[in-house]
Amino acid sequence: MRATQKQKVIFQIAPLALGLYAGRVLSEQWAFYYQTSWLTAVLLTVVLSLLALFCLRHHPLRQTWPLALLLGYVFYPHPDPQIAGLVALLVTAV
Repeated sequence: MRATQKQKVIFQIAPLALGLYAGRVLSEQWAFYYQTSWLTAVLLTVVLSLLALFCLRHHPLRQTWPLALLLGYVFYPHPDPQIAGLVALLVTAV
C-alpha cells in the first residue's frame, strides 16, 4: 500500500467509528423496542456509516481523532446503554 492510500484509510477511521457506533446504538434500541430484524440493523449501520464518511470527509484527522475512541463500544461484546453513554461522554470530554 502506498503512503497516500494509507493516509486515506487512516483519515476514514474516525468517521467510520462514528457511523458504526451510531448504527450499533440505534440498532440496539430499535431491536429492544420494536423487535426489528438483523437486516434492519445492518442497513441502518451502513447508512449511518456512509453519512458519517460523507459529512466528515473534509475534516482532518487532528480534529476528528477523538471519534476513534467510539470503537471501544463498537467492539464491546454486550449491548449496554450505560457503557455506550460513558464512551460518548469520554469522546466529548476529550
